[in-house]
Amino acid sequence: MEYLYKAFEVLNDLYMGGPFESAVNNSLKNTVSIITYIATILVALTAIALPLTQQSLQWMEDKYGSESLVKYLNQKSPISPDSIVPRVLIYMVFALIFYVASKALPAYLQVFILLFVIVYFVYVVIMYARYFSYVFRNLSSSTYIHEKMLGKVKNFSDLTTTEVVVLMDIEGARLKNNLEVNSLSEQAKSLGYSLKNDDSGRLVEHMKCYIAGLYKILYGLPTDSSQKKYTMVANLLSYLSFQLLGDKRYEISLSSLQEIAVWVETQRSDSYKPFLSARFLMELPYTKYVHNVDINELVSYTKQLIRLAKDENDSVIRELYERLCNAYNHKNHDNRSSMCYFFHQRINANLWQSDLTQKLEKLLLGDEKNVTRELIVEALESVEVDVDENVSELVDKFISTLWDVDFSRAVGRLSYSFLFYLQSREDCLLSLRNLINPLKSDIHSFSDGILPNTIDAILTSIVGAQQLESVELWDSPKESIIHSSCVLFVYEIVKCQFKGDKPSFNINLHEYCDLDFLLFVIDRLKVGIKNIVVIGAISKFITSHYLTVEEVLKVSEEFLEDVVQNLKKHKAELEESGPLDNEVVGCLKQVYLDAIESNPLIPIALKNLKLANQSTFTFKATLPRVTFLKNTNTHVDFRSLGSTTLKEHLTRQFNIILHYRGACLVKQFPTTRSNIEVVILTSGIQEYLSENGFAFTDEEIIWADGSKSNYFTVNCRTYNSFYCATSNDILFKFQIGKKHPFEYELLDQGKQLKSKASFFFTANV
Repeated sequence: MEYLYKAFEVLNDLYMGGPFESAVNNSLKNTVSIITYIATILVALTAIALPLTQQSLQWMEDKYGSESLVKYLNQKSPISPDSIVPRVLIYMVFALIFYVASKALPAYLQVFILLFVIVYFVYVVIMYARYFSYVFRNLSSSTYIHEKMLGKVKNFSDLTTTEVVVLMDIEGARLKNNLEVNSLSEQAKSLGYSLKNDDSGRLVEHMKCYIAGLYKILYGLPTDSSQKKYTMVANLLSYLSFQLLGDKRYEISLSSLQEIAVWVETQRSDSYKPFLSARFLMELPYTKYVHNVDINELVSYTKQLIRLAKDENDSVIRELYERLCNAYNHKNHDNRSSMCYFFHQRINANLWQSDLTQKLEKLLLGDEKNVTRELIVEALESVEVDVDENVSELVDKFISTLWDVDFSRAVGRLSYSFLFYLQSREDCLLSLRNLINPLKSDIHSFSDGILPNTIDAILTSIVGAQQLESVELWDSPKESIIHSSCVLFVYEIVKCQFKGDKPSFNINLHEYCDLDFLLFVIDRLKVGIKNIVVIGAISKFITSHYLTVEEVLKVSEEFLEDVVQNLKKHKAELEESGPLDNEVVGCLKQVYLDAIESNPLIPIALKNLKLANQSTFTFKATLPRVTFLKNTNTHVDFRSLGSTTLKEHLTRQFNIILHYRGACLVKQFPTTRSNIEVVILTSGIQEYLSENGFAFTDEEIIWADGSKSNYFTVNCRTYNSFYCATSNDILFKFQIGKKHPFEYELLDQGKQLKSKASFFFTANV
């Protein structure tokens, strides 16, 4: 304490009468001036530098088209821009209070506060300097922020979603504004691939921001920007989108990708357009999530691409078609039926003796959406297959392969879209048909693509077009498809003549129900071919293969006339001697059996029988042969024939019983059921009984006491009669030697078939 006291004394001696005392006294006298000077400086700095900084940030936002960039810079700045003005105001308020209260404060306290005011001023100026330095440093070079963001990419643990957004905005601005930049930076591209390969799930939002950035870049590029610049970004977006398609974490939207095709690619004049040309088909076989993708949704998306591509240049359409053909041929040898044997050779031999095939057939040949992993596992376990890790992998492979098979089959149906949308571009259709296996080439691919590639396929395709809904192709498809088929037909004729072959036609490929429509189609083809051969593109194609239009017309007309004659002949042969459909024949026989089994009177009436040498009653009906042909596209309901025939037989036999054994006096009708099993009566008797205490249902008569019996009404207006049969009554006599009360026979008489139904029980009178 003694030393401390001496130190204060020394400081006091130095202060008193020294320069420090003079400086302090002068400062206290000029407090107002000092505060005024400081306030003026702060206000001037704020008034000049702050608007300048904000203007610079606005310029940066306009330059990069990114609000995220400005927000990011503000977040990373030494001080918040929003706190600059409040700091100045706080200083002004504090200085005003000090000024008002300074005269009432002791000298040493005034000195302390004045020093604090000066230090606070220095602090604010330093903060100003740091903030302005930060802003102008980021503005000093267009590459500074970009390089800073690229440095962040090297370490994923420090990368935020905001920084991903900022990076993509800067990449977009570079592509848009710098003619020398034709692609994303290598670091930015690597970021996309790295995010795709991340399996941790921590970077899902980063990937969403990255893909959103690619969308923004594509929408922001001018339509006249270089093809290379657009293509590099579009290819990357297509690759990442379809690699992640089916992964529910990312929720990739096909409609958003379609919007790129509609609003961006259709406005560009490029010869290569990744989305319109279905570049995604290159990615699909390699994505692990593809089996989660809805095939109908994907095919619908592709169908819209074809619709959009119809107005594009030929190179875009050709590329789209070729990729679809490759996708179609990818699983060309597989079908759902063959998938029933997928596990047999991959697990063990005893599966061939199990009912696994039938179980898989039931799943695969039914509703496509019913095939799930759980159902496949259940089918395997039911035949005592242990679903261990290896078998579980096989199940996953089965689901994936089945998806490929279904997708390939769905792609094949897209041929109708090409036929419909390209009906006015005959030259393009010829180009597509000649694309896979050109006529003048000696190199041949295994397949000819998805467009009909034979005359039989063309006619089958036209027949199939009847099943298309108009909504599916935005309009009634039949006429447009027939017109396009004329183009393909000319191609096939040219191909045959060029190779020295004769056009062929297999009449047995077509069902009876299609023959009339095919005859109509042939007439339309005759007219259509005459009209299209005069089109420049068709005529040029014909002459380029060393033929003349007249030659092609002559061969076409002769061949089509031959087809017409064969169709008419085949139709007549089927109507005369076509093979019967055993299922339809069996259905006709079954309706008689069903009528007997479902009739409640038959078991009672045939309970007690009298045997007879001859007791047959036969019904005959003549039906056209066409009724029994296969695939006539007409369903015949025989049920009414069976029930009507049986009812007619019973009516005749019960009428005979009433005539010989019935009673006419209605007052003699039993008032109680007793042991009566069946009541046979005319409609007049039934009407009288209904009015006198009896009730009737469809099958039973109900006495007043509630007891019931079966009944049969004979509609006869000439007389009234009834007969009540007990359980011991013998109502019918039955022909000796017959095992069943009914026999059915179908007699083939050429164009007509005679149905013969025989009943071997008749009235016992």
